[in-house]
Amino acid sequence: MFLMPATPSQTRGLSLVYFFSYKTSTHKTERGPNSFISFFMVPHIQPYMTDPPSSVEVIEPGLVLLRNFVTDSECQKLAQIAMEIGQTGFYCTEKGGERVLNTGEARGRIYDAASCFPREVLTCCNEAVATCRSFDSSMPPMDCTHVLLNMYTTTEGLTWHRDIYENDGKSDHPVVNLCVGASCKFGVKHSDEDPERVFTLRSGDVLLFGGTCRLIKHAVLEILMDDFPKWMKGSPIRFSFTFRDSPEVLGREEEFKYFRVSEHLVGQNDFKVPRNSKTFRGLPALPSQSWREAHTRPEFDDSTWQFDRLPSWSESIREAL
Repeated sequence: MFLMPATPSQTRGLSLVYFFSYKTSTHKTERGPNSFISFFMVPHIQPYMTDPPSSVEVIEPGLVLLRNFVTDSECQKLAQIAMEIGQTGFYCTEKGGERVLNTGEARGRIYDAASCFPREVLTCCNEAVATCRSFDSSMPPMDCTHVLLNMYTTTEGLTWHRDIYENDGKSDHPVVNLCVGASCKFGVKHSDEDPERVFTLRSGDVLLFGGTCRLIKHAVLEILMDDFPKWMKGSPIRFSFTFRDSPEVLGREEEFKYFRVSEHLVGQNDFKVPRNSKTFRGLPALPSQSWREAHTRPEFDDSTWQFDRLPSWSESIREAL
């Protein structure tokens, strides 16, 4: 490995000074002792030198993991953004007036057009895709049109599934997932017969799957509530920012307002991965996912909710900004 100052072209218009490190080797992963992936050290913005340098792991063509791609200070800002957006988005009212997370699980969910999110959120996606494609030529381009923001509050994750729905993204364009806060165990496999490949995603890591891996089966196996950044001490939460290229549903965001696994995770068992994922079009939303339909039911009313008290780490970040 060697270090050298970044050239102006590598900064992509950013004024921060950072270092370029590069290494090529094979690297064993958590998949097993005989599994290998390509491993590279890559250019990255490092405004705080306490952050370790980032790396790219090309697990297979179309499946790429960017380690520590977003700095700790940037993750703090993104967590604060998530808390601010989530004050009116993560919760709904059950029968009897009880406020609960809007997925019916220990997870809050917000889905909306990318234009509704601050620019710094979308910048993470754009930079990640550009970096990924410079190391994996098979990864298609993507233009982020929508963002899915999940907030995990316990160790409970998300069951095995494929992103096969209309709002999940266009054809083989990559899905981009950024982890902020508590770490998680994330699993992937192409078919049920394949062994599970499991990775630990930590705050600042970005996972991309597109091309031949666009419809790969995956799951959040567990949230590691004892592994989180120092600034989140006391109230660990995992935020998952998922960026999607789904222009077909622009203007139709209310149709995909809600998603409860027990009710809306349909078509998974009967789904057959098409030979040509470029022509794939996702399954339509169910009527009960829409804002209009949900608000005809008395258990849903997310129009006035605010957190009784923001976590201490959130209040500290807000005061520092």
